[in-house]
Amino acid sequence: MQILQVVGFKDSGKTTLTLEFLKILKDHGKTVAVIKNHHLDEAVKEDTDTGKYHAVGSDYTVLNMPSYTMTYDQAPRDLPHLIEKFKTEDVDFVLAEGFKAEDYPKILLTYSFKSGETDIGEIGLKHVLKTFDLRYDKDSALTWFKEWSQCQNENV
Repeated sequence: MQILQVVGFKDSGKTTLTLEFLKILKDHGKTVAVIKNHHLDEAVKEDTDTGKYHAVGSDYTVLNMPSYTMTYDQAPRDLPHLIEKFKTEDVDFVLAEGFKAEDYPKILLTYSFKSGETDIGEIGLKHVLKTFDLRYDKDSALTWFKEWSQCQNENV
């Protein structure tokens, strides 16, 4: 299982690029888990049945629908714990958006479309494989990812 973090400041294009990476992997038949770090508790709305179970204290709430299943854990988890869950699921790739402080291979997006230039030195990242400024480097980032993931066949 290969793991890649996509990190950067707010509005640097992390989700946009992660979606592009996901499309590349799925076009090549890969099984992919995406883990997104979110700083707010807004994903589960308390006025829904699922939110009510969560609010009262269900440790795990599973929402089973015809097309997919969602599991809500009551306790926050760190990235290693979340990745561990996929080791038995035959996942080829884990794309983790955020979790800057974790020590997995990562790319850094250096420009925030909201705040402007950012300074890598101020956040002290580990294991940065490559940096990109999505104003200019989106194509380079996609080419790099295809090489890194070994999904280079343009006919797919």
